Amino acid sequence: IAVGKASLVRRTLDLPNDASARTPDLTSNAELMDLIRDASGSSAWVVGHFDAVRRGMRLPSAVSGQVPAVRLVSAKADVNGGVKATIRAETADQAAAGQLREVVRGFVALANLQSVARPEFESALKSIQVSGTDKTVQLTFAMSPDTMRALAPRPRQMKPDPAPRQ
Repeated sequence: IAVGKASLVRRTLDLPNDASARTPDLTSNAELMDLIRDASGSSAWVVGHFDAVRRGMRLPSAVSGQVPAVRLVSAKADVNGGVKATIRAETADQAAAGQLREVVRGFVALANLQSVARPEFESALKSIQVSGTDKTVQLTFAMSPDTMRALAPRPRQMKPDPAPRQ
């Protein structure tokens, strides 16, 4: 993970993967660089190999075995009051991409059913689009500033100290 000023992140991408420099730098990985180029104009973004993400999440084997074969993943967001975001996955093959699109559509349908109880999320849920071709799956959505406020945790109310007894 590289976080910071754009110039620092660019220099980090150019570093070899190990200290001995036997492994090429990230810029030699064409697929990863395509995802980085696509995402890098956004306010916030992340790109990586899904295996590394999966290991970090420590999913139970029963769950990870059900996830279609995702190779690369990227997420980008443009923040300007609200948020407009795109999550993109590159799968091992077309069949895995088709399965993943159906899984995502199922989760979106479930979220829409649940939105009856939370009408403030309706506009965000309506903005969700699932698309993709070949081995790519893409999900885009937008959230208004009002939806962002509804998602934010509410500040804890401080209880006033009881009046001192005399």
